[in-house]
Amino acid sequence: MKKWHIKGVKTCMEKLLISDTFDDLWLEQAQITMKNTISIDGHFQKKFYTEEELEEQNARSKRFLLWKEMKSFCFGVIKGSRTPYSMKIEFLLPEESYEELLRKSGTRELRPPDLSNCFMRFLFQEQKLYMLSGISLKLFSMDKSVEQEWDSWAEEYLKKNGIDYEEEE
Repeated sequence: MKKWHIKGVKTCMEKLLISDTFDDLWLEQAQITMKNTISIDGHFQKKFYTEEELEEQNARSKRFLLWKEMKSFCFGVIKGSRTPYSMKIEFLLPEESYEELLRKSGTRELRPPDLSNCFMRFLFQEQKLYMLSGISLKLFSMDKSVEQEWDSWAEEYLKKNGIDYEEEE
């Protein structure tokens, strides 16, 4: 797990809430605190849809909403004259990317079903913005190569998207 202090808060918030920078990541959860706290669970609720709608949307195996499906709602909550007191947005790497992550890590011990999730968590509090990265496994492993590869991937994601940061200890 790594933590970065995001130095360009305004730029990063624009990339989070307006641009398509994070659109293809799953939203696990979001929490926005202003005069009240709004919590969003990013799990896809299949029971809300009919069988036909699930089939039409090819959504039978969908587990989470993509950020692009909830971004405008979150932006609508935040939009106004005051910044939120605090905010947390947690993204997950879609499972179809696990195999590539494992391949790049060079691990021979783990397979895609062994990964529970790979997350990027943005935390805004006291007018400061941080991003944390981490993974959770479904089993115990001494092999840290996947975690290191994910941390590198998360840092590279910040770099390639022009988000100014410094690593925290």
